[in-house]
Amino acid sequence: MLLKREYMQVLEKFKGKDEVDVAEVATGEYEEAENVLFILLALEVQGLIEPVSKERPRSFRLTEAGKKVLEAWEEAGRPEAERWFDSSIHAAVWSLWRTSAKAPKDWFTPLRERGLVDEEGFLTDAAKKLVEQFEPKVRPVKVRVTRDLGWTLARVPPGPAAVAPLSKFPEEHIDLLEAMGVIVFTSPDRKYYALTRFGRFLREAIRELRPVAMEYVLVNMKIAEMVKKLVEGGELTEEEKYWLMNLGYYRDGKPTRAAKWLYLALKELERGEWWDTFPIGLTRVDEWVLKTIDHLWKKAENNPELKPTKKLIQYWIEKHRDELGMDEETYKELEFSDYTIGLALYRLEAVRLVDSYEEKGKLVYELTEYGKRLLEVLGQITEVPAHAVKTLVYADKGIPPFRLWIEEAIRWGLMGPQGAGTKARVLMWISRRVKRLPLITKLEHLVLQKTLPSRRAEPLEELVKRVSALGYDEEEVRAAIYWLEMWGALEVYGNGYVELTEIGDMIKHALVATPPGVATPVHPHFIRVLQAVKELGSYEDLAEIVNRTRLTLGIVKDALVVAREAKLLGAKDLTGEGELLLEAVKRIQAHVEEVVQ
Repeated sequence: MLLKREYMQVLEKFKGKDEVDVAEVATGEYEEAENVLFILLALEVQGLIEPVSKERPRSFRLTEAGKKVLEAWEEAGRPEAERWFDSSIHAAVWSLWRTSAKAPKDWFTPLRERGLVDEEGFLTDAAKKLVEQFEPKVRPVKVRVTRDLGWTLARVPPGPAAVAPLSKFPEEHIDLLEAMGVIVFTSPDRKYYALTRFGRFLREAIRELRPVAMEYVLVNMKIAEMVKKLVEGGELTEEEKYWLMNLGYYRDGKPTRAAKWLYLALKELERGEWWDTFPIGLTRVDEWVLKTIDHLWKKAENNPELKPTKKLIQYWIEKHRDELGMDEETYKELEFSDYTIGLALYRLEAVRLVDSYEEKGKLVYELTEYGKRLLEVLGQITEVPAHAVKTLVYADKGIPPFRLWIEEAIRWGLMGPQGAGTKARVLMWISRRVKRLPLITKLEHLVLQKTLPSRRAEPLEELVKRVSALGYDEEEVRAAIYWLEMWGALEVYGNGYVELTEIGDMIKHALVATPPGVATPVHPHFIRVLQAVKELGSYEDLAEIVNRTRLTLGIVKDALVVAREAKLLGAKDLTGEGELLLEAVKRIQAHVEEVVQ
């Protein structure tokens, strides 16, 4: 989104009129008229004006959203700021709107000079009216990419990265990409940028195009509708086939990769909600365990008895850590206990870096393709905090990360001046692709139980103090909050507020009867057992549950005992709470990015 002062001045010319012809506003010298035409396009793609009819495409009128935005502009006092409302300002206003909070000190001045907060720092009515219009599906947004704009988009790195490289592209191109929601800039300073998920998919479509004719418009809503019909198997006319073939969307009777990427971009454009990419995070213990599994599999090539089990992993770290490159100081610093290694295995399996299966009565662990790829770029063993990875993928939803978050990603070595490094890019790829299973520890369960009801935000530090008062270290509680973001259970906003999400609320209610002594109330093996029970409609056939889960009989029995104690299982089948937990898992796993094969 982008509303510059000059955009609003043009929008004002539509006030109180049923329609306005382009010729009425695009007046003056050639360059001035060209600039107005560009502004009209920026307003149209944002759904603030629309053609009166197909027969009269040069006559426009305000949309309902356009009327509300114009009202907000006037109520705000027609501010002098050149960029009144852009992706950076939107992120700040949206966070305050969602949390009903005052603006932090470094947000106050830019928001106050735009008439978006009052003297105390709370959002004005104008700001609330404005931000409501930029919620998903409120405006009839559009996409339009010309050959010139496509040239720019194809060459903009996805980010997040510093804005300096963007200076080599025409300013009006970057402005239009921001207006369309393709690119967003960090709040509140616009020093870093990132492409949104919609922007990345659209970029891929443009980069895949192989036009056979010098078509000027590469993407517009008419082309988009034809591509949608093509990919979904609809019947095209000969004229439509010819047009799409010239553009590079149709070849040999099938949609090209460009068409498939554009189709995914259109699905994002039409999405009715801010759709998060959940981050992943790893402790140093997790990474050493990952490395140990790989090491043992190499040894197992000559000795099958060395296939990695939990017991063997722990033994190898204790007795043969020198083979792993672990020094004595590291071994003493980190706690490699039965619990921490077990937790590491759960977390690695939860984010699909490892898989497990029963063999000869033992549970064997192996790396997945995700785990192998991460290990290739892991380098030095350092912690990977989930909140730092969140910075790298946050823009996917259409809202930029905050500058303080960028600084955290830099501090943890995940970003440099040119953007994300190799390891960070792999972490981003995994975050977007894995169909994860949740992991909830005893402390994380407690954090969930102590959060305010869903959709009531509070300062993160207040939640930390409330939980730490029960005998926990404050840093451990903060870490638990960030771990919960991996499953979309909590959302931490840029102003330091935290909120229980719908997924979090489901997990919270599902686990309400969990006994307090359970160290890990939810983990991948537990979920696999519940899923098998749901499929079978009963937990009476233990042999079949073992067969379906590929777990050992002992693990299955233990999971069933905990599930019964937690009231997730009834006399024979799942209870309502058990069903609720699996529904939460389903919601979590839905946050997987589609790709073109």
